[in-house]
Amino acid sequence: MWGRFTTILVVAVLLAACGGDEAVSQVTGQTSCTETENAWSGPALASDVPGTSLDITYDCDYTLSDERVSGSGPGVFRVDVSVNGDTRVGQISGTVVIANEGGSWEGTVSGTTTWTPGEAHVHVLDAVYSGAGGYEGLRFVMTNEGVLVSEFTTTGRIEPAE
Repeated sequence: MWGRFTTILVVAVLLAACGGDEAVSQVTGQTSCTETENAWSGPALASDVPGTSLDITYDCDYTLSDERVSGSGPGVFRVDVSVNGDTRVGQISGTVVIANEGGSWEGTVSGTTTWTPGEAHVHVLDAVYSGAGGYEGLRFVMTNEGVLVSEFTTTGRIEPAE
């Protein structure tokens, strides 16, 4: 009887272990970024908008609930700005990297920033990363939201790459 029970237990553990690689891991936490350089181009759109496009680079730290996506790396963005009355809207696109001792993640980001003069910018950014090194074969899909670039609330998931 114990032999049959042990066999069933071993098979159950092996099946659970095999299925674990395919599971989706939910991720939450904070992303903090510090601007390292920026350059405006194009004609001024308003007294508080000195151009139509902003190229901007950040160094970011990711403090997330899953160590695989916690780390640091650069974000290189282009923000194309439009003005509609008092509302300013920036369409954001760029590249992002997260690196740590286990490997790295490289991805693309898109999103928006909106504001009115004298008010904080509201940012919503979506990114999709491909894993490299120890994270090969995985994808990290993430959303950052916040009113300050220095502190984003981060949610996302790690899943098998398709």
